[in-house]
Amino acid sequence: MNAAVDAALAMQTYILAAESYGLGCCPISHVRNDLDKVRDLLHLPEGVFPMAGLTAGWPGENRDVILRLPPSVVVHQNTYNDNALAEEIDNYDQRRHHKRPILETSYLHTEEFDLPEFYGWSESIARRLAKPSELKGFRTFLESHGFELE
Repeated sequence: MNAAVDAALAMQTYILAAESYGLGCCPISHVRNDLDKVRDLLHLPEGVFPMAGLTAGWPGENRDVILRLPPSVVVHQNTYNDNALAEEIDNYDQRRHHKRPILETSYLHTEEFDLPEFYGWSESIARRLAKPSELKGFRTFLESHGFELE
């Protein structure tokens, strides 16, 4: 877990430094969907697995940034408090939908779940987590590369 946290901190620090010089950056989580290809491309040794990639370069266009959950949802001081969680997530869903709605063609598992009146980020995440992970090969990959998991 420490290595994952350290990698995330290093990535964020790089992004902040790069953006301060005008570079654009984009973390790429999709690398976890092609573990074998990424391992081979990067010649990763046993005991090492890819978590994310990072692109950096001079932007050719200005793009909007996908809204992230607000600090009121993810930052807690001295104690965890989720008293306003449902309201905060609903507010986030509405703001994100207003800026970049999820296209109907991207709705997940429509054959298994009824369509709600409003399809926002939280509905999409709930549907994604309602089924086994798309990273079903992740455990197999880790075990075949020196990780002893229980």
